[in-house]
Amino acid sequence: MQKDLTKDKPSRLIVAFAISVLASSALNYIYGLTDSFMLSYFVSPNAIGAANSVSPVAEAVYGAFLSLVSGFSIVIGKAFGSGDDKRLTKFLGNSITVSAIISLPVTLICMLISNSLVSMMNTPETFYEDAYTYLLLSFLHLPISTFSAIFSGYLRAAGDSKTPTYISIISGFSNVIFNYVFLAIIPLGIAGAAIGTICAAIVGLVVNIIVMRRGFKQAISGLEDLKLDKITVISMFSCGIPMCLLSILTNVSNVILQIATNSFSEQVIIGISTGNRLVVLAWLIIMSFETAQVYFCAQNSGAGRIDRVREGNKTTFVITLVIAGIIAVLCIAFGKYFYRAFLSQADALEIDIMVKYASDYVIYQFAFFPFIAMLSSFRGTIKGIGETRATVFVGIIELICRIIVSLVSVKSSFGTEVKLLVLYLAGPMSWVFASIF
Repeated sequence: MQKDLTKDKPSRLIVAFAISVLASSALNYIYGLTDSFMLSYFVSPNAIGAANSVSPVAEAVYGAFLSLVSGFSIVIGKAFGSGDDKRLTKFLGNSITVSAIISLPVTLICMLISNSLVSMMNTPETFYEDAYTYLLLSFLHLPISTFSAIFSGYLRAAGDSKTPTYISIISGFSNVIFNYVFLAIIPLGIAGAAIGTICAAIVGLVVNIIVMRRGFKQAISGLEDLKLDKITVISMFSCGIPMCLLSILTNVSNVILQIATNSFSEQVIIGISTGNRLVVLAWLIIMSFETAQVYFCAQNSGAGRIDRVREGNKTTFVITLVIAGIIAVLCIAFGKYFYRAFLSQADALEIDIMVKYASDYVIYQFAFFPFIAMLSSFRGTIKGIGETRATVFVGIIELICRIIVSLVSVKSSFGTEVKLLVLYLAGPMSWVFASIF
């Protein structure tokens, strides 16, 4: 259902929009956790370590495309705010064509160099074969998920945050079912998890297409909208490319951190990856408000309501700051129960060691989460008004900080405990400096 975000109280609109986005993200997170539990139970805890040792590479490629498409949806949101239906159909059609032209060859290239990417990640020998299989198959759902992101972005740009949530429920539930089938009933090992994700992505895409064709008058009415238009493409890329670059910078820094992490023992890798699941949960909550801020600002800037853009920025910052504090307290206090449940299939002695690494990692991340709240509210506003180039500067600062910290962690002559401390602080230090600048 289309919703006008240029009317009603900004705080009410942003919270309602963010709750729907959060519901979608939380469901996908829960489904992902369920998949990980099944991977640990039906395969082994090492399978989780193998998947996590290369997941930043897949996320870097996937994130770049999602960010590009997200940039496209910003100009769509502005078109909704200005009431220009003709531009809407052009933007949607050109988004599909551009994504097809780029995503298909990139997917093929990534699959061809998967083995080199696994080696680049400094993946431990015990994880190597499973890591390669998982990464190779993970690239297959890139084009499928990209097209789904186009349609979901269109719906959210129209102010409809509920329909994408319903689609996520269907897709996520399908993911759990397919993974159970390919891990338990047809035991394909770690490949089963990747295949299950691909099947679920196809289900999500089909549902998205059905919704767009039946529920939106502005959806593509014919092949004419798929034909590339120079002015339309330039407008799309003016927002999409900076957001894509920001994603690449952020994910490259994550890859660098993972390479540094992979230089430690298997217990450290599994412990940090387990603790990171709680950090990701908190991150999703804050990002849901950033997403709401993006689309709120897109429609209001398109309608010329800059006063509402400013009010929305203040609202987002206060809410995310409070939420960050609450989440930090809860995760630090009760996180150990989560870690032990997650690692229940490992040896008792190893569980204690990995729980310690997970707990230490989480404490250092959450201690600096107020800076994430500040950074998130700023980025949401900047993206929403279309000044996405400014966010690239923030990404460069984060990348530089993480490179320096990772080099110190891996190449220095300090003891293991000091190196681990430096590794834990890599992310938080990048947030601090990015917020300051």
